[in-house]
Amino acid sequence: MDTGTVGVQLNELVSSLSSNTVYHWRLRLCYRPATFPFQQYSRWFSMPWHGWNEADLRVAAALTPTPTRTNTATRTPTATKTRTATGTATRTATATQTRTRTPTGTGSATPTATATGTPTATATGTPTATNTPTATGTATLTATATGTPTATATETPTATAIPRVAIGIAPSPYRATVGELFRLEIRIEAGTQPVDGAQAFLDFDPAYITIVNSDGSTATTLIAGAELDTIWSNTVDNTHGEINYMASKASPPFPSGSFALASMWVRAESPTLLTSLLFSTTAPRQTDIVFNYHSVLGPVYPGHIIIIPGTATPTATETPTATATVTPTETGTTTPTATGTPSVAAYLPLILRNR
Repeated sequence: MDTGTVGVQLNELVSSLSSNTVYHWRLRLCYRPATFPFQQYSRWFSMPWHGWNEADLRVAAALTPTPTRTNTATRTPTATKTRTATGTATRTATATQTRTRTPTGTGSATPTATATGTPTATATGTPTATNTPTATGTATLTATATGTPTATATETPTATAIPRVAIGIAPSPYRATVGELFRLEIRIEAGTQPVDGAQAFLDFDPAYITIVNSDGSTATTLIAGAELDTIWSNTVDNTHGEINYMASKASPPFPSGSFALASMWVRAESPTLLTSLLFSTTAPRQTDIVFNYHSVLGPVYPGHIIIIPGTATPTATETPTATATVTPTETGTTTPTATGTPSVAAYLPLILRNR
């Protein structure tokens, strides 16, 4: 039923995501506890035709700088010793003989030879060796590391997630009148993941609902689905409020996508703000979905029922459940009085558009 209510746009920023990682998103609404004390959250919402194994976005890979080594030539002066010969002048004294005439008083000239020492300076070249350091430039190759960041894409191995398959009750929540007969389905949303076996264990309160046949008589089994055609267990206990259903398929092609595991007729017995069909997830009654002996079970969605007072004609009517939307129907009349009777709010479909 379209009430003409205008929707709102939801915009939420998500942080702390890992780089180079595939993500899948979904959302649900949080109700105000004062208005809906027994159901504080809505069912999960996502884009139309949205399988659980579909990737919605991938975070880009980070670019990391890597240091590189380059060789550069630098000239380093080194001191080397060379031997050179230099000449120095030294003065040495040597004695030489010269003849001089000395006159005597006898008037006779008698020359006598006397030796007189007259030093004379002569230069002689004496080579001496001296060590003279001279600086010569030699080219020396030295390796120096230069930090030049280069953007290189590094492959980050990511674990491929196994597609998860959802199981739930549809339609939910359902609003019924006391005495009304309505049909619910145990639905499987598998996307592209094939399924070859499933088991569903449900608990309910027999004070508020009874599992019946289409004619209103008490049922002991569910209506089996067509996709998993080998039935291993199919029992309904209206005394203790338990449903046990197990089925499989032995050979391909195996079912995938959206299909009904089983269905049931339900009769509303007494008014209540909320009663539920809950999946048991602990052994020995553990709900599971498998393929090739491996569990592919993902989210589990229980079924919620609101029962209002009134008188309904117990006739079986088909309720389409392919879109799992809530279609409230009233076959009885309620007269609100000021005696403190709690009012029941109607659940309207919420349409989310991908903008």
